[in-house]
Amino acid sequence: MRKIHLMSLVLIVLLIFMSGPALAQTMPVFCGDLAEADCTLLKDSQTAMAGLHSGAAQLDVAVSVSNIPDSPFEQLDFGLTGDGTFAIDPALMESMMAMQSDPSALFSTPEAFMDWFSQFLKGFSGDLNLTLHLPAELTAMMSSEDQTIPENLSIGLRFVDGFAYANLASIAESMPDAGVPAGWVGIDLATLMEQNMAQSGFGGMEGMDPEVFKSYMQSFQDPAFLSEFMTIERLADIDVMGQQAAVFQYTFDYPALFQSDVFKQMMQAQMEAVASMSGSEMDSDAQAEMDKAMEMMGPMFEGMTLEMRQTIGLDDKFAHSTEMKMAWDMSGFMAAVEPDSEGPAPTFTFDMTVNASDFNAAPEIVAPEDATIFPIDSMVPSNDM
Repeated sequence: MRKIHLMSLVLIVLLIFMSGPALAQTMPVFCGDLAEADCTLLKDSQTAMAGLHSGAAQLDVAVSVSNIPDSPFEQLDFGLTGDGTFAIDPALMESMMAMQSDPSALFSTPEAFMDWFSQFLKGFSGDLNLTLHLPAELTAMMSSEDQTIPENLSIGLRFVDGFAYANLASIAESMPDAGVPAGWVGIDLATLMEQNMAQSGFGGMEGMDPEVFKSYMQSFQDPAFLSEFMTIERLADIDVMGQQAAVFQYTFDYPALFQSDVFKQMMQAQMEAVASMSGSEMDSDAQAEMDKAMEMMGPMFEGMTLEMRQTIGLDDKFAHSTEMKMAWDMSGFMAAVEPDSEGPAPTFTFDMTVNASDFNAAPEIVAPEDATIFPIDSMVPSNDM
């Protein structure tokens, strides 16, 4: 089975992320206990974003890890900043909205997923500039006399007509002895993905009964079920780009989700599907291990919190910013997996802000000139297992 090249995966994840403000509008609107007028505003925003065919975004991510076991560092702080533009074929957005009626159809067969993914790769364009900020103490440890690792690494990414491009000039300049090619390099990502999925038979939830998977997907669209682990409230309005904007805050309760019957049944069905695909069935021992793992899920993630804020313009109804804050005190996790461990438990924080602009007015995205196109066979050898 071929493996997808790492650069290809990075490009896919980041470029899909760039289109997130638009593609996220295919999800059902969750209103919780909001007033009817506030719920209407959320639905109007979804409609506005569904009509978005281009835009720009600025990204700011901060990650901090502390109390790392067996580490010389007490705390490590990472950062990621960037800006970019995206464009989406209106036909792609229509197909995404149509998926609401039966999202499980996307994963029903490998062919169904391949068809949709091919449509996405050919209907989406993106241009993204990123800078990774590394901790000084970490780069100092990683550097050597022959190679100094810079604290800031920048890269340009672009996706046009199914081709993925990366501008490695800044990295090549920062690390002249690393052998990194300077300038733009690219690959026919659409064809590469089609070949890999055709050979691997990747189908998302392959092996699970489509009707069973559909019922779980419907559960995650059910407001009553979502209310078991998610709440939403409207905060004070703010001014954004010359207009008043509503601020909605979502709060997620991970332990409640992991201990819900729906989640447990979904994991059970997936494990049975994996066993079936390998030509076996879950025996009593495997079932006992599965039950024990599910019982531990809630306590393991007891210290995890997630909040998300979305700012919506009251005039244009567009989502102007999205903020996500996640924190995880891993005391419960360490008690479950390493009960004899000493010292404070690790903590992890993840803060992300995405500010959107240029709604339906982003500049055209074109392929870079003079890019070196790598042949697909040279990127993914056929005997790579």
